[in-house]
Amino acid sequence: MRIKSTVLFLVVYFFAINTLVRVICTDPEEEWTLVRQMGFTGFKINRVQKFEDEETQTYTTIIEAPKGTKMDLHDSKTDIHYNILRNTSEWRQLSIDDDQSSALYEAKITMEASERLLLWISLTYGPQSLDIDFSPFVQSVEQDDFKFNDCQFQVERMDGPGWTKYKIIVRGCVCRRSFSASVGKQTSSGFEETAGVSALYFFPFHLYEGSKKDQTSSIFINRTALAQDGVKIQSLKFLIIRDPDNFSDLLTQSIFGYLLT
Repeated sequence: MRIKSTVLFLVVYFFAINTLVRVICTDPEEEWTLVRQMGFTGFKINRVQKFEDEETQTYTTIIEAPKGTKMDLHDSKTDIHYNILRNTSEWRQLSIDDDQSSALYEAKITMEASERLLLWISLTYGPQSLDIDFSPFVQSVEQDDFKFNDCQFQVERMDGPGWTKYKIIVRGCVCRRSFSASVGKQTSSGFEETAGVSALYFFPFHLYEGSKKDQTSSIFINRTALAQDGVKIQSLKFLIIRDPDNFSDLLTQSIFGYLLT
């Protein structure tokens, strides 16, 4: 029985690979539905500054973002592990653009001078998110050049019987790309996660064509397998991960996320 199940899984798995590669390579445009047209992310990092004294270290970030963007201030967490994060973050709107759709914000975190595990900035607006990590080890006190701001992306979708595919094209961005997912069941106590980007339900695929060309990522979703196991996708997110270009950069990582489903 186990042998039959394994063989069946391999057949489905390799069928998914073959189908996905064929779709990416042939790219029949009439079959794809445009979800998001090519364009910059909703966030632009303008400046990061670091202030230190004998007792505290403060990181202030100026960011352009859609009007209504929220920052996780960690004030609603009840887990004891988040105690150190409370009352360390500030988020305020500085101005609004003329078109009233975007605004200039200031995000600030303050922690003890001796702390080396720094709090991150986590922003969300609609399907978009941005997480920013800082380095306490560099000597720099200001950074105003961020390659993340050059990143553009486009999202397309294709549906078939029992499956869905997403194709994401990333442009002008030397980055790492990934997917994150939460799969599980609804229980009396809420959603219970049972899997992430599991090969039982997903097949992610990344094409690399050089830093100066478009980068293509795709993911195959086996909705038949999800239904058979009685589980649902709580979230599926595409990630653009930018690492620092220089050892002196204040930002150690910028992670942009786009919620696919």
